[in-house]
Formats: sequence, C-alpha cells, structure tokens
Amino acid sequence: MKSDDLERITIAIRPDIRARAQEKLEYDGFTLSEYLQLVLNSVANNGLPEDFLEPNSEVTASILEMVDHLANNKPLPGGSTGDEFERSLNE
Repeated sequence: MKSDDLERITIAIRPDIRARAQEKLEYDGFTLSEYLQLVLNSVANNGLPEDFLEPNSEVTASILEMVDHLANNKPLPGGSTGDEFERSLNE
C-alpha cells in the first residue's frame, strides 16, 4: 500500500505510557504505527473481541463485595463514606 493511500490519525497519550508501549513493541519487532494498524484492521474486520467489555476478576470481586455489602449491610474494608474511601485509596 502506498503512503498516499493512508490517512493519519492523532491520539493524546501520556508520554510515559507511549514510551513504555513503544519499548515493548520494539522488543517484539513492531513500531507503534504498525501495531495500531493491526489493531484497527482487526476491529474494522472483526469488531471488538467478545470479552472486551467484561470486567476482570478484580473488578468482579469489587462488584460482588459491594452487592454483599448492600444486601447484608456488611461493612466495606475501605470505609463507609466517600472521604474514608478516598483516604484508603491514598494510603
């Protein structure tokens, strides 16, 4: 494919994330551009993977913890108010 046939896209990303991703991709022989082209081609041809929007085990455990708290009025480990949760996240 000629470069005349391509369009440019711009994304905003933190510099540290870009650098870490670029390093890992280069280790496997890809440029950032090549990888993004592969991903976008896959989405264009196949859509998102079936499990893309499914929460991981940590998120699922947190949801179940909240459900248990609401159903049985069990205290949550991080606190019971927004301020308490905020404090526990920053510890």
